[in-house]
Amino acid sequence: MRHYKPVRVRVVHQGAVRVNVAHRHASGPRCVAVYVDLHSKYAEIGCLMSGDDCAPGVVLDANAETLHLARGHKRTEGTEISFPEYRGWQVFCADLARYTLAVCLVKEAKP
Repeated sequence: MRHYKPVRVRVVHQGAVRVNVAHRHASGPRCVAVYVDLHSKYAEIGCLMSGDDCAPGVVLDANAETLHLARGHKRTEGTEISFPEYRGWQVFCADLARYTLAVCLVKEAKP
């Protein structure tokens, strides 16, 4: 059985979509694949965020089919998460399945 290393995921802004935990699925010197387990089902990716001086992140939105939302938050309120241990990395791509957000982060080589 393969053991996956936990990855710290920070909820920058709690919206309707609820996040559980994250773990590193695979990694190399400048590339890492992270799986984020969601409590909410059938969410969608609102936007991807990256920058040289910030932690990469993703905004998760709810749609009409999204289940298990956070109480006290409107369905239209996005949940912003970031990966603080990868500050300065870029979000290369992201995909979302029923309960799992897959994010590929890359660190560009300095010339």
